[in-house]
Amino acid sequence: MSEKKTDYTIIPQQNLIKIVQYMATDVTRHVTVKEIAEALDLKPQVVSWTLHNLRERAWVEQTGDGWRLGPGLSRLAESVRKG
Repeated sequence: MSEKKTDYTIIPQQNLIKIVQYMATDVTRHVTVKEIAEALDLKPQVVSWTLHNLRERAWVEQTGDGWRLGPGLSRLAESVRKG
């Protein structure tokens, strides 16, 4: 008898990870909701909600040209690097 594997995947969390990873491919570039949505095949509304939630923890910041990764994510990465 095969062992049943539990799927703990939660789509909104997976979308959040995809968005952060996409933005991390070029941290100097400011990206728009539309660009992210098209690149990741997500609805613009989903991208917008996710970015606003990430902004609450300073993982991203909104700029005049779009969005970029924020200092909260950098602090987290530095903490992991030192650890």
